[in-house]
Amino acid sequence: IGWIGSPSTAKYLEIVKESLSKLGQIEPVILYLVGAGNNKICIENVHVISVPWSEKNEQIALGKFDLGIMPLYNESWDKGKCAFKLIQYMASFLPVIASNVGMNSEVVSNGENGFLAENSDEWFNALYELHHNYELRKLMGEKGRALTISRFTIQAKISDFLQFVGR
Repeated sequence: IGWIGSPSTAKYLEIVKESLSKLGQIEPVILYLVGAGNNKICIENVHVISVPWSEKNEQIALGKFDLGIMPLYNESWDKGKCAFKLIQYMASFLPVIASNVGMNSEVVSNGENGFLAENSDEWFNALYELHHNYELRKLMGEKGRALTISRFTIQAKISDFLQFVGR
Protein backbone atom coordinates (compact mmCIF):
# COMPACT_ATOMS: atom_id res chain seq x y z
CA ILE A 1 0.00 0.00 0.00
CA GLY A 2 1.60 3.24 -1.07
CA TRP A 3 1.43 6.89 -0.13
CA ILE A 4 3.33 9.84 -1.58
CA GLY A 5 3.34 13.16 0.24
CA SER A 6 5.39 15.52 2.32
CA PRO A 7 6.14 15.98 6.02
CA SER A 8 3.25 18.47 6.24
CA THR A 9 0.75 16.05 4.67
CA ALA A 10 1.82 13.00 6.71
CA LYS A 11 -0.84 14.05 9.26
CA TYR A 12 -3.48 12.61 6.92
CA LEU A 13 -2.16 9.10 7.56
CA GLU A 14 -3.93 9.29 10.95
CA ILE A 15 -7.16 8.79 9.00
CA VAL A 16 -6.14 5.30 7.84
CA LYS A 17 -4.15 4.04 10.84
CA GLU A 18 -7.03 2.11 12.41
CA SER A 19 -8.06 0.50 9.10
CA LEU A 20 -4.49 -0.48 8.22
CA SER A 21 -3.91 -1.95 11.68
CA LYS A 22 -7.14 -3.96 11.40
CA LEU A 23 -6.05 -5.31 8.00
CA GLY A 24 -2.65 -6.12 9.49
CA GLN A 25 -4.34 -8.34 12.08
CA ILE A 26 -5.59 -10.52 9.24
CA GLU A 27 -2.47 -10.67 7.06
CA PRO A 28 0.87 -8.99 6.50
CA VAL A 29 0.64 -5.36 5.38
CA ILE A 30 3.43 -3.14 4.13
CA LEU A 31 2.80 0.60 4.00
CA TYR A 32 5.35 2.30 1.75
CA LEU A 33 5.70 6.03 2.41
CA VAL A 34 7.50 8.48 0.15
CA GLY A 35 8.17 11.93 1.55
CA ALA A 36 6.84 11.63 5.10
CA GLY A 37 10.10 13.14 6.32
CA ASN A 38 11.16 12.63 9.92
CA ASN A 39 7.60 11.84 11.01
CA LYS A 40 7.77 8.55 12.83
CA ILE A 41 4.73 6.74 11.47
CA CYS A 42 4.05 3.66 13.56
CA ILE A 43 0.99 1.55 12.92
CA GLU A 44 0.33 -1.57 14.94
CA ASN A 45 0.42 -4.74 12.79
CA VAL A 46 1.83 -2.84 9.78
CA HIS A 47 5.38 -2.83 8.47
CA VAL A 48 6.10 0.79 7.51
CA ILE A 49 8.83 1.63 5.02
CA SER A 50 9.57 5.34 4.77
CA VAL A 51 11.92 6.85 2.22
CA PRO A 52 12.78 10.50 1.57
CA TRP A 53 11.11 12.14 -1.37
CA SER A 54 13.10 12.41 -4.56
CA GLU A 55 12.01 12.00 -8.14
CA LYS A 56 13.93 8.73 -8.31
CA ASN A 57 12.47 7.38 -5.04
CA GLU A 58 8.99 8.33 -6.18
CA GLN A 59 9.37 6.50 -9.48
CA ILE A 60 10.81 3.41 -7.78
CA ALA A 61 7.99 3.42 -5.22
CA LEU A 62 5.26 3.69 -7.84
CA GLY A 63 6.60 0.45 -9.30
CA LYS A 64 6.38 -1.26 -5.90
CA PHE A 65 2.89 -0.16 -4.88
CA ASP A 66 -0.15 -2.42 -5.36
CA LEU A 67 -2.45 0.52 -4.70
CA GLY A 68 -2.20 4.17 -3.75
CA ILE A 69 -3.99 6.02 -0.97
CA MET A 70 -4.92 9.67 -0.53
CA PRO A 71 -6.58 10.31 2.82
CA LEU A 72 -7.78 13.86 3.54
CA TYR A 73 -9.82 15.51 6.26
CA ASN A 74 -13.17 16.97 5.24
CA GLU A 75 -12.12 20.55 5.98
CA SER A 76 -12.02 23.72 3.89
CA TRP A 77 -8.27 23.56 3.20
CA ASP A 78 -8.46 19.92 2.15
CA LYS A 79 -11.47 20.48 -0.09
CA GLY A 80 -9.30 22.83 -2.14
CA LYS A 81 -6.45 20.37 -2.62
CA CYS A 82 -5.66 18.99 -6.05
CA ALA A 83 -5.92 15.24 -6.60
CA PHE A 84 -2.44 15.14 -8.15
CA LYS A 85 -1.40 12.21 -5.97
CA LEU A 86 -4.33 10.17 -7.32
CA ILE A 87 -3.46 11.13 -10.89
CA GLN A 88 0.13 9.96 -10.32
CA TYR A 89 -1.05 6.62 -8.97
CA MET A 90 -3.55 6.15 -11.77
CA ALA A 91 -1.00 7.08 -14.45
CA SER A 92 1.05 4.20 -13.04
CA PHE A 93 -1.84 1.72 -13.48
CA LEU A 94 -2.61 1.67 -9.76
CA PRO A 95 -6.05 1.49 -8.21
CA VAL A 96 -6.66 4.12 -5.56
CA ILE A 97 -8.49 4.66 -2.31
CA ALA A 98 -9.17 8.26 -1.38
CA SER A 99 -11.16 10.30 1.06
CA ASN A 100 -14.40 11.48 -0.52
CA VAL A 101 -13.28 15.11 -0.34
CA GLY A 102 -12.88 17.85 -2.94
CA MET A 103 -11.34 16.95 -6.27
CA ASN A 104 -10.81 13.35 -5.13
CA SER A 105 -14.50 12.75 -5.78
CA GLU A 106 -14.14 14.19 -9.29
CA VAL A 107 -11.23 11.90 -10.18
CA VAL A 108 -12.34 8.66 -8.53
CA SER A 109 -15.38 6.88 -9.91
CA ASN A 110 -16.24 4.86 -6.82
CA GLY A 111 -16.01 1.15 -7.54
CA GLU A 112 -14.64 1.68 -11.07
CA ASN A 113 -11.12 3.11 -10.94
CA GLY A 114 -10.83 3.09 -7.17
CA PHE A 115 -12.76 3.61 -3.98
CA LEU A 116 -13.90 6.67 -2.07
CA ALA A 117 -14.01 6.36 1.70
CA GLU A 118 -15.65 8.55 4.32
CA ASN A 119 -14.96 6.62 7.52
CA SER A 120 -12.78 3.92 9.03
CA ASP A 121 -15.09 1.08 8.00
CA GLU A 122 -15.15 2.23 4.38
CA TRP A 123 -11.35 2.56 4.37
CA PHE A 124 -10.99 -0.94 5.79
CA ASN A 125 -13.48 -2.47 3.34
CA ALA A 126 -11.75 -0.85 0.37
CA LEU A 127 -8.28 -1.84 1.60
CA TYR A 128 -9.45 -5.41 2.24
CA GLU A 129 -11.13 -5.72 -1.16
CA LEU A 130 -8.15 -4.43 -3.12
CA HIS A 131 -5.66 -6.35 -1.00
CA HIS A 132 -7.44 -9.62 -1.79
CA ASN A 133 -8.59 -9.12 -5.35
CA TYR A 134 -5.75 -8.94 -7.87
CA GLU A 135 -8.12 -8.87 -10.86
CA LEU A 136 -10.01 -5.91 -9.42
CA ARG A 137 -6.72 -4.09 -8.75
CA LYS A 138 -5.66 -4.70 -12.33
CA LEU A 139 -9.00 -3.61 -13.81
CA MET A 140 -9.19 -0.46 -11.66
CA GLY A 141 -5.58 0.34 -12.50
CA GLU A 142 -6.31 0.09 -16.22
CA LYS A 143 -9.39 2.31 -15.88
CA GLY A 144 -7.42 4.85 -13.88
CA ARG A 145 -4.68 4.91 -16.51
CA ALA A 146 -7.26 5.46 -19.25
CA LEU A 147 -8.73 8.36 -17.27
CA THR A 148 -5.36 10.05 -16.87
CA ILE A 149 -4.67 9.78 -20.58
CA SER A 150 -8.09 11.14 -21.55
CA ARG A 151 -8.23 13.99 -19.01
CA PHE A 152 -4.86 14.87 -17.55
CA THR A 153 -2.18 14.72 -20.25
CA ILE A 154 -0.83 17.53 -22.42
CA GLN A 155 -2.32 15.79 -25.45
CA ALA A 156 -5.76 15.74 -23.83
CA LYS A 157 -5.57 19.46 -22.99
CA ILE A 158 -3.85 20.92 -26.06
CA SER A 159 -7.08 21.94 -27.78
CA ASP A 160 -8.25 23.71 -24.60
CA PHE A 161 -4.92 25.52 -24.42
CA LEU A 162 -5.02 26.55 -28.06
CA GLN A 163 -8.57 27.81 -27.66
CA PHE A 164 -7.49 29.76 -24.57
CA VAL A 165 -4.65 31.51 -26.41
CA GLY A 166 -6.90 32.21 -29.38
CA ARG A 167 -5.62 29.83 -32.04
